[in-house]
Amino acid sequence: RYGPFHEVDKLMKRTFTWFAVQAILSNDLQNKNFTLILDRMMKEGISLPIKLDDATDSDLKKLCDIFKDYPIALIINDSPHITDKGFEEIARLTKLTSLSLSGCSQITGECFTSLAQLADLTSLTFTDLGKITQENLKSIAGLIHLTSLTLYNCSEIKDEDLGWLELLINLETLSLFGSSQVTVNGLNHIAT
Repeated sequence: RYGPFHEVDKLMKRTFTWFAVQAILSNDLQNKNFTLILDRMMKEGISLPIKLDDATDSDLKKLCDIFKDYPIALIINDSPHITDKGFEEIARLTKLTSLSLSGCSQITGECFTSLAQLADLTSLTFTDLGKITQENLKSIAGLIHLTSLTLYNCSEIKDEDLGWLELLINLETLSLFGSSQVTVNGLNHIAT
């Protein structure tokens, strides 16, 4: 009765798993409607939330092939099979608005230079990425539209590593949890 555009409101409240996206795209009619919905969401400036669990480099490549032209918010959880090389695919998601990485144990942070190309990225969350360091995080300093940064259990981050954050001129929210080497003294590096 309402057509595919009626579904936009429903989509805005839903996070799609990678499995669901693949199922939708395997059906021609659903694929056509899904494409119409994605186009409408893009016109309205709405990001489609997509969640990957236990993903691989290959999954990430396929996702980037499909969504490279669409605004999405990407959540990657518990994916120890994604490597730095696979993560570099994310640079092709030029309309990516939000990225959350959790439990991706093979990601060392060497790949974060690829994030510098994501001009629309406004929110970034790193959880349980114990291998990332100040040098890795400095590569995101050019994300001038970033308004929210969360570092949770990123154990290698220290007080003296926070000075570069002042380069994130639109940062409104900084959340640091479980980083035992960060103290109030470290926050003085970025206080304005």
